[in-house]
Amino acid sequence: MIFATAANYNPAVVYAELKMIPAGEYPKKITFSSGRNRERSEFRQLRNLAVAIPEFRAFLEAQLGKTFDLLGRYPLKAIRGDKDILVISFHRFPGFLNWRAQAVLSGFNYRTHGISQQNVRNVGLSIAPTHLDNMACHVDCRHDRRIPLCPLRLAAFLKNFSHLENVFLLIKVKSADVARIAAADGSSARANLDMVLEEKMALARRDGLAVFEDTRRTWVEIPNTRAGRRHFFFQGDVFNLLDVARASYLKREASLAQTFFPPDKVGFRVLVSSWFLR
Repeated sequence: MIFATAANYNPAVVYAELKMIPAGEYPKKITFSSGRNRERSEFRQLRNLAVAIPEFRAFLEAQLGKTFDLLGRYPLKAIRGDKDILVISFHRFPGFLNWRAQAVLSGFNYRTHGISQQNVRNVGLSIAPTHLDNMACHVDCRHDRRIPLCPLRLAAFLKNFSHLENVFLLIKVKSADVARIAAADGSSARANLDMVLEEKMALARRDGLAVFEDTRRTWVEIPNTRAGRRHFFFQGDVFNLLDVARASYLKREASLAQTFFPPDKVGFRVLVSSWFLR
């Protein structure tokens, strides 16, 4: 009973770094590794527990149907369907990577060139330049330059996934990014930030919004509503960016394979967490 409770952990973040093999600007095979954020993936805590308790390791590997050695090498194997989220950073690419051309090639053969993992339903991208190499707008692009992510390139990138159901933008919020609230009068800016995020957590639990955990942070969804946006001062309109990306994603192209999940049902959503580690 104790083992089963530990194995059924909360919706979690699995971090992975995307690479192209071989490297270059033309369409190639997409691969993933644990990358630089491997220790932040929530399943790592289970792995540490399994190393300490062999009986728990045997139980958990039976539940997952995979060995921990396999999970360490292939982070996508650790994702539990629509319960967890795959948060992607990009290995530095030489030159310009054409995600649409890659999606066309994926359409011919998802297994060889695309991302055909059935358990990858939720995909996340962190809004930080160091995590979004080759995803920014071009010089002549007219989208919001305050956000280091081009909505059209995002849409083309997402068409490489065969079973996508939701895409999330992850934003780390600093004290200066939120308004002062009455409940925090006399408190520090950090305390004010914590209170705002607690309010968003309560809203998420009340309305059944997404909440994911990694080893350092809890990520909570904020909806594009007055209550969801209240108190935040984002650098750029992330919700407008997602609207543009969604409109582009929904455009049907004969050369692109259709995904298994209806494109018009795919959610374009936002997660926030404190800049400060817990």
